[in-house]
Amino acid sequence: MNRGSTGWPGNRHVEASGEFRSALEHQRDRDLAIRQKPGIIFYPAVWLIITLSILGYQPADFLDYQPTEAKMSWLLGIGALISLTSLYRWYCTRRFATCLQNGQHAPLWLLIHALILNASSWGVFLVLALLPTPLSDHYSLIFTGTLALAAGGASSLSIKSTLVYWLMFSLLGPAIVVSFSGYSLQPTPLGLVLLIFAGGMSWVSNLPRREYEKAVISNLKLSQQANYLTELTTLDGLTGVKNRRFFDQLLSSEIRRANRLDYPLALLMIDIDHFKRINDEFGHLVGDSCLINTARTLQNHIQRSSDVVARYGGEEFAVILPGVETDDAIALAETLREEVESTITWNLTQPIRVTISIGGVSLHPVKATQPQDYLAMADKALYEAKKQGRNCTFWSASDGQISRVPGIES
Repeated sequence: MNRGSTGWPGNRHVEASGEFRSALEHQRDRDLAIRQKPGIIFYPAVWLIITLSILGYQPADFLDYQPTEAKMSWLLGIGALISLTSLYRWYCTRRFATCLQNGQHAPLWLLIHALILNASSWGVFLVLALLPTPLSDHYSLIFTGTLALAAGGASSLSIKSTLVYWLMFSLLGPAIVVSFSGYSLQPTPLGLVLLIFAGGMSWVSNLPRREYEKAVISNLKLSQQANYLTELTTLDGLTGVKNRRFFDQLLSSEIRRANRLDYPLALLMIDIDHFKRINDEFGHLVGDSCLINTARTLQNHIQRSSDVVARYGGEEFAVILPGVETDDAIALAETLREEVESTITWNLTQPIRVTISIGGVSLHPVKATQPQDYLAMADKALYEAKKQGRNCTFWSASDGQISRVPGIES
């Protein structure tokens, strides 16, 4: 993104669509992992309700009630199957969610095959109610529970059409086959009713899915625009590094943190040598190129994400180095100076080399340490570097002594 432009990222629909699509799928996967869990619990819960209803459970006469052995065996057997497949589906859903949390690829087949097993176990329950078994007397109760599970599942899984299709196929497919086979105790048109119901639920689920996608993409665009606005307030428009406002806030917070955690904090103040002469001789466009190249070189050669490069003003830059002792900060300063010197800015066919002067300081801040203390010490070292011929590094010790760092002399 061109930091100096005023283009609004949300207006570049074609360019951003691929990025939004990837983010949409990632958000969809996370939401699927969440939406799976209530549905998994409903399978054994609805089975329990139906079982208690079939057994005629009443609190007053529960101890005296004696269900038939065959009916109890069928109910317990199908209950065990539903419970086992529900537990397995819960396990697969947890694995899927863990992969997402760890930033790993979460294969959709984890959810699909577990859903097929879980829904098919209930599909067997419905089939047993259609065939001549002890459960056939309670066909209407089981049929109602099945439709409720199908409708609830289609609603919760509507954000992913593949799961809705497999749900309908596994939950209602076996009953549809049995109805058309002629072995069912119920009228054959029941299969057609279930088939129409499955198709209707699959079609109806398209509407919430489209609304879901619109909502997620809208949130992603708002988030991108918010990030863009944040960048505008923290980045320098020309060079793309942090700006002076961000630098002032960060230096204050880093001093407090270094004091609280008792670690060193280093600061480098950097000035491009003879920058005014470059502007006067080659023009401001070339001067801007020198600023951009210098900032890019500094940014590319800092070693950690916690190290921050900022444009302090004009041709001056600053680097904040949390947790860096004097020797390491000096070594990095010399690396930056040498890398900038080796960078070429072209004015048509004419190469232009710039050099920088660096003033640095590394301290263990105390409670009374202020940002002005750091800036004053680093600025004195920078002034001495420029006074002594430029293209060099001077260091300010904690006792105020300023010394030159051995390196390339101008």
